[in-house]
Amino acid sequence: MPEGLNSNLNLNEGAPPRVRPALGEWGPTEVPSTRVKRRHRWFAIAAMVLITAAVGAMVLGQRAHTRRKATQRDLSEQRLRAYAEMLVRWQTRINLVGPDTIPKLWQRHFLDSAQVFPILPQPIHRLVDMGCGAGFPGLVLAVMGAPDVHLIESDQRKCAFLREVARVTGT
Repeated sequence: MPEGLNSNLNLNEGAPPRVRPALGEWGPTEVPSTRVKRRHRWFAIAAMVLITAAVGAMVLGQRAHTRRKATQRDLSEQRLRAYAEMLVRWQTRINLVGPDTIPKLWQRHFLDSAQVFPILPQPIHRLVDMGCGAGFPGLVLAVMGAPDVHLIESDQRKCAFLREVARVTGT
């Protein structure tokens, strides 16, 4: 602290005490009128009601979206199960996948293919699976909801399998 200044100095010492003026003496920027105060209070209440309604609508929308997603997930799961059953049946006649991978069909083929779905670029216009064989990953992605999936396979027997799976799964 510089020399000559008293640390106990009270700058308000000797100043007259502030007196609150009568209601009519306030300036336009100092205190809003009672009517404005009430209006602000109602705006605050209305804003809280609107926010509560918006949050409620969002929660209901999320619940509906979750139900819709759950329904789509269940439908995709049913379709994938039908696909797996057909793959096991057709595997006896056509070599669609390696015979050692049949016991691990879900982990080895379906889940490996499904892990691509969340990282597909959005919006996706067309997806092409060249040399798809048994339909991995193209047909799995189509069942999961990827739009406009094209499967390209040169083996006519595998093409027949893919057409049948697409017909049964509705993709």
